Amino acid sequence: MPMVRNPCSDYKYSLPLFFQKVHAAMSSWALLFLLLFSACVPAVNPPVLPTLIPDPYALMQQQRARGNLTTALYYIQQQARTGGWTPELHRLAGDVWRDMGNIARAVPHYAAAAENTQDVVLLSQLAGHYLSLDKPAAALDILRQLLRLNPEDHWANFHISVLLIVSNSAQAEQHLFIAVRDDGEDGTIARQLLPLLQQYRHEPVFGLRVGAVLAQARRWQAAEWVFDAVAARQYPLPEAIAYTALMRTLQSKDGTPWMQQALTLAPENAAIRLMNGIHRRMVGDYEGSEQSLLYALSLEPENPIIHVELGLTNQEMGKLREASYWLQSAVQISGNDPALQTLLLDFYADSAGILADTALLSLAGQLETQPDNPELLSAYGWALHLTGDSFAGLEQIEQALALDPTNPRILFDKARVLLELQRLEPARVLLDQIADSESPYAEMASAILMGLP
Repeated sequence: MPMVRNPCSDYKYSLPLFFQKVHAAMSSWALLFLLLFSACVPAVNPPVLPTLIPDPYALMQQQRARGNLTTALYYIQQQARTGGWTPELHRLAGDVWRDMGNIARAVPHYAAAAENTQDVVLLSQLAGHYLSLDKPAAALDILRQLLRLNPEDHWANFHISVLLIVSNSAQAEQHLFIAVRDDGEDGTIARQLLPLLQQYRHEPVFGLRVGAVLAQARRWQAAEWVFDAVAARQYPLPEAIAYTALMRTLQSKDGTPWMQQALTLAPENAAIRLMNGIHRRMVGDYEGSEQSLLYALSLEPENPIIHVELGLTNQEMGKLREASYWLQSAVQISGNDPALQTLLLDFYADSAGILADTALLSLAGQLETQPDNPELLSAYGWALHLTGDSFAGLEQIEQALALDPTNPRILFDKARVLLELQRLEPARVLLDQIADSESPYAEMASAILMGLP
């Protein structure tokens, strides 16, 4: 067997020879010497040093946390070009676009991240975005995927029931059985819809009842989908088309084409003329609103809602005496409906600075028959304040609070009087209490608080 020479054994022979060479060749021999010597030394593992290349995902999240969203998006796009799009990268891109306020750009990334996912949080998020973008068909697909993973999800069951209630009431009913267990507003609406579905599901215009419940709950978008589905299934059904138009207008979307179609189909329909009047008022066409409402009144002169809407339109036009007339007639025709009485009281309380005599006389007259009505007392107090007698008004409001200490309207009246009397701290306490409530005055109280020093 031939002997294999060890280069390290030649080291002692090559060294004397090294000194006999001319200086011109020394650099080459030195290199050879170093190579041979390194071959004789056992290998040593190099020390592990921290990498100098930062984690790209950490960079993205760092920039996002700092609010540098454009920079974060740049890093995401660079990473995608280098290594391709991954579900994690898509989700991060969706989060950044969402943080930038552009849900439309976020959704395609969330949709890509959600392919074959088991993440119920991501699916809920995506379904919610589809709903907000007015894409019910896409939302329905994701909601079904979500319910396969979590059949007891109350939120998903409620929304899928709303999307199916017109086209497949049997399936919607099964989802409502679960949605009614929700403790929040969705559960409250579901508990209204379920008996409605069970009792009226076979009526041709059952969907109009459903849409009315959703509209009453101020779920304008869901109501629009329901009314639109009814209009499509029962076409031509001009009332459903008009309701669709009104729901769109309430969302600041263009409802005019739907309303024009409904008017063309049923020009003598009082309900459609009424809805057209509301629609026109909401888009700022007050004269068109008044004309449409007067036309509706000629068709149904004893309909108190038409009187109410005429009052509200005249109020928007600044014609307060005419508004007072129509609101009073609405109360009379309705047989003193409590809701319309409250509307009239609010009108007088808020317009007392202009209609001082009319407002005060009307409120005082009603107090004679209802001396212990707290909201009436408060309205009278607010009217007194607007006519310049703030201390007498505050006294009336205090009497109202003694009868109903937690009534948000009365608390709001007191806070506004205190503000105008420059008693800021007690007013602030009341406004904080109202802002933290779920009352209709919470948003107004918050707005006033933001403007306080």
